[in-house]
Amino acid sequence: MSYRYTIILFFLVSLISHTQSIDLSIANRKQFVSVKSLPELNPNDISEKIILPEDTLVYIKQKFTSADLDYYCKCIENEEIANSYYAFAFTKRQKGFQNDRVTQWNADIILFIDKKIPKNVQKDFKKFIKPISNLKNLKINYSKDPLNSNYHIIASDTSLKIYKNDKDSLDIEHALSGATYQLISDSNDKYYSAKLSLDIDATQDSELLLKKMKQLFFLSLAQFQIGSRNQNDSLLSLDYNNSENISSYDIAILKLHYIRIHDYPFTKKDFSTFYKKLKPLCSE
Repeated sequence: MSYRYTIILFFLVSLISHTQSIDLSIANRKQFVSVKSLPELNPNDISEKIILPEDTLVYIKQKFTSADLDYYCKCIENEEIANSYYAFAFTKRQKGFQNDRVTQWNADIILFIDKKIPKNVQKDFKKFIKPISNLKNLKINYSKDPLNSNYHIIASDTSLKIYKNDKDSLDIEHALSGATYQLISDSNDKYYSAKLSLDIDATQDSELLLKKMKQLFFLSLAQFQIGSRNQNDSLLSLDYNNSENISSYDIAILKLHYIRIHDYPFTKKDFSTFYKKLKPLCSE
């Protein structure tokens, strides 16, 4: 068996076992199994556990398989994708940029869209995000009931901040002018709830409203950073041109981000080492 097919994800580490109650609906990507069904279980393979009165459920560390490697290699065929991912996918931390780490959704996203959002905007938005609605480890569905949804897109009841441009003038075109989003995460940087608010009164143009809706929703899938050096058809660009279809560039970055649900804090340093070790295997 070749080295390519036997490589194990190098950065899998032992985590402190959690004995407190865990909401399995939040961590629904993880499959907890009874220790009774694993007679030859290696304790070092346990990532998390839930102690019940008559049983113990465990989550076994993930191995990096050959299928994972093939998927990963397709994501980084263009080196620009890896460089952009390194620059924009990591949430800022106080202890140096190498400690910046990724944040992910660990539950299926169930969208509720406020009826106050114009129907044509809703329709175009749903069409736009369809290509990313069923990616590996990222599922997006809809519900008309806000109680059955974990992501609400709403028309704000209050005015939202309008940011200024370089000339110190109010700029409604700025992605966050008249729009904002909030995310709720667990202690492992995994999101399970969100709200995207739009100031319809301030954003009167439906195309501009759609642009903000698309861009902020994409950012909220990983709390991506936004910058000026991205191509204009990218949702990560400050000069996003409101393209009709989501770019292959953005899809590739999102696929790379959700190649697996990390079960420990995954930092820039981890990704850099990960990339350097696996990139040569993609050409074998």
